[in-house]
Amino acid sequence: ILSTSSWFFMAVGYVAVPCTSFGFALVVAVNTAPLNDPESPYFVHDPGMFAALAAAIGLVTSAALLHVLDAAAETLLYCLVRDFQACRMPITHAPRDLLDVYAEVREEEE
Repeated sequence: ILSTSSWFFMAVGYVAVPCTSFGFALVVAVNTAPLNDPESPYFVHDPGMFAALAAAIGLVTSAALLHVLDAAAETLLYCLVRDFQACRMPITHAPRDLLDVYAEVREEEE
């Protein structure tokens, strides 16, 4: 159930977060007075390298958070399936959207 949606969110996260970090860092490095003033001790000599470093940090950060999100989603689904198998009664403590997805998959299997 989660393989398609999980893959999609991971791919979007791996692209969107580093690209956003790159663009934001480049705009800040080029347009902020202390960073673009050659007389300033905070002068950035190469805004492209500064932005690339921000993108690398964004990639590492997004990878960690996306893997945690993926693991949490799979754990929630596995716990729901386990509850259905063990209880055989209505499950009320799961999110309604997840119950709907599970019901759709069960209907397709039957």
